[in-house]
Amino acid sequence: MSKGRRNSTATEKRQPEITQAPPATELGPPRTVSPSSAPALCDPTENPATGISQATYLQERSTLIEMEQKNAEQHDKTVLAISMGGLALSITFLKEIAPHPQPETLIWIELAWACFVASLLTILASFLTGQWACRKHRDYLDLLYLGERDGVASTSSRWSRITDCFNVVSYILVFLAVGFLAYFSCCNLK
Repeated sequence: MSKGRRNSTATEKRQPEITQAPPATELGPPRTVSPSSAPALCDPTENPATGISQATYLQERSTLIEMEQKNAEQHDKTVLAISMGGLALSITFLKEIAPHPQPETLIWIELAWACFVASLLTILASFLTGQWACRKHRDYLDLLYLGERDGVASTSSRWSRITDCFNVVSYILVFLAVGFLAYFSCCNLK
């Protein structure tokens, strides 16, 4: 009997691995499955409607959250850099290229400066409200974990919405500021 058991495990080990193409709805590389693990294809955590397993879903969701965070960080840094650079560039332009601008065009550089400063202030405010939103979400998660469902949910989503608004407003202000500065520059080039 032990000889038969050894032979069956030896033949299972010698069987080649089979690579199966994923279903059209599954994300990620093809799965490599050995015949001995064939029942793993019928994953009980797989969503029958989509064919996506819970592990694949969680992995892809985690990746998308990480990408979103990196993207948000880059946008914030870019808005700050453009706003500060725009202010510096406009002052340099006034000093070096157009020291005597046409009086009727001064409103455009004033609008550009106002938009650059307002953009800086709104992006800085979004940092603070973003921290508050994270803190409230963390508190809410702690309450959920402890089995309590009431408390912080509406507060945390409010700070998230405020942060989103600040971010959108800061982007709009940067675009406006760059447009105003470009118009002022074109009007005062000699």
